[in-house]
Amino acid sequence: GFSVLFLLNLPDLGQVRIEVQIKEKDLFCRFVVSEGEVSEFLKKNLSLLRERLKGMGFRPSLQMTAGPVEMEKEIYLRDLERESQALLSVVI
Repeated sequence: GFSVLFLLNLPDLGQVRIEVQIKEKDLFCRFVVSEGEVSEFLKKNLSLLRERLKGMGFRPSLQMTAGPVEMEKEIYLRDLERESQALLSVVI
């Protein structure tokens, strides 16, 4: 499997963190957002994303939370170091 982490600081959307882990057909994706508007947009569209991923053959598990994004980077990197089973890990 592999993991990808996106840490974005977008002028109109604020800070957004997207963590994706894929192992075979199991897909875990967590969105952490700092702005309320982005949170509402994602809440409204997560079911659509889930259905599209299912249509592509994945078994998706999607989460969305609102909160501070800064500390998430250090936590994720620490967890990533412990995941030595990953074939590929990319942090963007």
